[in-house]
Amino acid sequence: MINTTKIYLVTNIDNDPNKVYIGKTIKSRESQHKNRFGSQITYAYIDEIQSLNRKDWKPLESKWIQYYIDLGYNVINKNKGGNGPELLSIDSRKKISANKTNKGLKPVI
Repeated sequence: MINTTKIYLVTNIDNDPNKVYIGKTIKSRESQHKNRFGSQITYAYIDEIQSLNRKDWKPLESKWIQYYIDLGYNVINKNKGGNGPELLSIDSRKKISANKTNKGLKPVI
């Protein structure tokens, strides 16, 4: 089982080296961000924590967002971190999968 939350940095958004986004994930979201921000972006992991619990990774994500704000970057996050989705329980995934309106959609992990 995956039990590491990674904090990542996306730079060069819209070909602007000063525009950045910081996020958290358990697996790469690089292709999603290339689709959203353009193929010119740079995607890199900047930190990780051996926990999936929000109380553990939220302060870490918030720390990095504030760090890049303090350095003068244009951080495009809509908040100070920690508001991303958490992992769904197996029961929740089954309920979503059973819903006919969700057929064909990728599960949220």
